[in-house]
Amino acid sequence: MPDPIQVPVVPPKSVLDMRGIGMFPPGGLGSDPQLSELCAPPNPLGSIDTQSGRVGDDGMVEMTVRLTSEEFQLLSATAALRKRLGDGLAPEVRAFVERFDRAIAQGTVTELTADNRGDPYSCLDAYVSDMAPREREAVTVAAGNLPPMEPQCRATICIPVAAHEEQRHIYRTLKAFSRQDVSPDTFEIVLFLNHPSAKKDGSAIGPDRTINEVVRFSQDFPDLRVRSFYSVLHPDDAKIGLIRKFLNDVVVMRHYWRGREAPEHCLIRTDADTHGVKPGYIANYLKLFDRHPNVDAFKGKLDWDWPSYLKDPALLFGTRLFMALDSFIHSTTDNIGGGGANFAIRTSRYADIGGYDPGSEMAEDVGLGVALNNMRSGAIEHIAIRCAGAASILYTDNRRGWAALRKGHAPVCQWHNGDTDFGAENSEIRAVPFAVEGQTFAELLLAPEFSERVQSLIQQTFDFYAIPSDPVRLAYIERVLPMLGVKAVQGEDGKIVVSDISVLIDRMRNFHDFAPSYWRDTLGFEM
Repeated sequence: MPDPIQVPVVPPKSVLDMRGIGMFPPGGLGSDPQLSELCAPPNPLGSIDTQSGRVGDDGMVEMTVRLTSEEFQLLSATAALRKRLGDGLAPEVRAFVERFDRAIAQGTVTELTADNRGDPYSCLDAYVSDMAPREREAVTVAAGNLPPMEPQCRATICIPVAAHEEQRHIYRTLKAFSRQDVSPDTFEIVLFLNHPSAKKDGSAIGPDRTINEVVRFSQDFPDLRVRSFYSVLHPDDAKIGLIRKFLNDVVVMRHYWRGREAPEHCLIRTDADTHGVKPGYIANYLKLFDRHPNVDAFKGKLDWDWPSYLKDPALLFGTRLFMALDSFIHSTTDNIGGGGANFAIRTSRYADIGGYDPGSEMAEDVGLGVALNNMRSGAIEHIAIRCAGAASILYTDNRRGWAALRKGHAPVCQWHNGDTDFGAENSEIRAVPFAVEGQTFAELLLAPEFSERVQSLIQQTFDFYAIPSDPVRLAYIERVLPMLGVKAVQGEDGKIVVSDISVLIDRMRNFHDFAPSYWRDTLGFEM
């Protein structure tokens, strides 16, 4: 049985300062001279190893490598040039191209294409080898502070946790994965508990009871593999791209250490405000990866917590509207994005595209999907992203959508509207329970101004997805809105005019009556 939890408080310093290097500095997580030497071996060929391979014990490039088509052609030309110049080349370059010739003859060089990305372990090996020395040291130390990954582990749920704002949510999030119908040895949950050292105004930030709640959960559910580490970040480094990249890289390193014979592994992305998943959630992802070896990643279905919908029909309609538009877009294109708090990617493919962009302050998930789609651009046999189906559904908290609605924004604008933007300091959204004062769901639904609210939500949402002159807007009006029970037209000025919401109102009444029992009794979630 695993230990209840491991939450090493790192670093010994109070703040991790990652400015200017995109990751933690030497000493930030504890420094060891031998480790530093290991992370920065001699390299007489300068930066060439970051493009074409690992440095061997003799300081020369090991030619068991993965090359893009451009690199392959360049090095082939270099080898040809050696034959023409002979002794005219510098000794280290001559030794390099000789090794390249041998690798070509032995078939140990992989020319990367949109379809051929090499074997999974080579992807991991190249990713770890290409880490900057200081980055690799930080990842190595953090990974070494955690228990080894179980030999049978095939999936890691990676959750970045704001350790100063998630005390109300993190226990429920972890509990959501406590009744999976796969063996506990098959998956693990890794948490990166973090917070900035100070607010923008300079006042200090400390943890709330989030860490205590993680410990409490691990004591209540000792059979689940919950691995956690905690760090205080310099305010300049409190970026979701950097946080998520470091978390995933720690998991990648632990998987990499299991060796080439380890089972193939995937990274599952979700957030610290999850309400629930179905018992077959993880099994569904593993089944999809097994059945579709040519698919790199699967995007899970995402919905928001139904109790929040019962507070205001406008929140229900606004959220369902952008969900319907996303589904419509997915049905008309093969280019599925990678955004959202429910996504699974093969660990080797994550490494292949270089992981998350550490500079992203928001939409790091979208960026990962773009990189994956770009990598497979032109592929014939392989597919970047596919939908994971109904069995993959995950219910997340609607706190940000609620906050946006209270400030006059459509739910689709919740991440970037100037009032509820995503950031490290979100205590008003993350830490404070949202409450409803005044009218009930039924009263808001039947209020004369509800039609105007629906019209405003449609206008904002359509403007988010497409400009008024875009022909796709007509498809949204004629095909998507009727599915929701709304009749509307677009005027010459691009404004949406709603003519009938009677069907929508009937459906919302039915939802209000049906939702509590389904949420509580069928899904087994807390109201």
